[in-house]
Amino acid sequence: MSAKKEAGLDTDKKYRAFLKKIAGVSSSKDLTEDQAAAVIEAMGGLNRKPRETKAKKKIEIPSVLRLRLGIGRMLRKNNGKIRA
Repeated sequence: MSAKKEAGLDTDKKYRAFLKKIAGVSSSKDLTEDQAAAVIEAMGGLNRKPRETKAKKKIEIPSVLRLRLGIGRMLRKNNGKIRA
C-alpha cells in the first residue's frame, strides 16, 4: 500500500488539497526539497497504520522425531539404561 493511501489520501482530489495546504502547490513535481520534506513529515502525522511484521513461524517437530528425542534424553539421563 502506498504512503498516500495509508495516510487517507486515497483520491487525487484529497492528495492535491493536502499538497496545497502543506506546500502551496497542487502537484508533487513542483515541490522544492524543503517542501517535499514538509509533506513527508506531515504525512507521517496522519492516521497511518503501522506496517505488519511477519511473525516467526514455530517449527513443528513430527511426533516420531519428538519420541526419538525423548528416548535419547532418557538414555543419556540414565547412563544408557532403559528403566521401566
